Amino acid sequence: MRIVRISPYPQVEIGVSVSEQMEADLKKCYEKSRAGEPGNCGGCSWYAIDIEMNKGTSLCGDAELAGKILGKDKEGVKKMKRFVVSLITGTSEFKFECRKISDAYRAIIEASEVLKVDADLDQAMAALVLIDNGDMLSYEKGRIKIEILDADNV
Repeated sequence: MRIVRISPYPQVEIGVSVSEQMEADLKKCYEKSRAGEPGNCGGCSWYAIDIEMNKGTSLCGDAELAGKILGKDKEGVKKMKRFVVSLITGTSEFKFECRKISDAYRAIIEASEVLKVDADLDQAMAALVLIDNGDMLSYEKGRIKIEILDADNV
């Protein structure tokens, strides 16, 4: 087990104890997402591990934590990208911008409940990971649309 430190806010640092199984599960999920396959969140060691800042999603959806475990550059994720999530119904549109996968995923969950839109959450998470990794430019299925803006478009 190792401790991975994240800073959700400038004045806060959190140490997360990550087991070898948790690392393996995250890498497996990442590879499945890159292949366009849905994940199996219910059978994952990360399932339902949550802290208040990520309420509504498992901690594995935190871009900074996942980036450190998978060897990605945290600064590149934070400075260069912004997710734009839209849910559209016949009479309403919900649009949300954020920098973290976990925030985008939480927005999809909350908006789909409020707008009563049926959303495939596994597919949405897979799309978020693919977009974050640069393997997909945007995602649009049913009433959900996910795009990413880079620093030039923000």
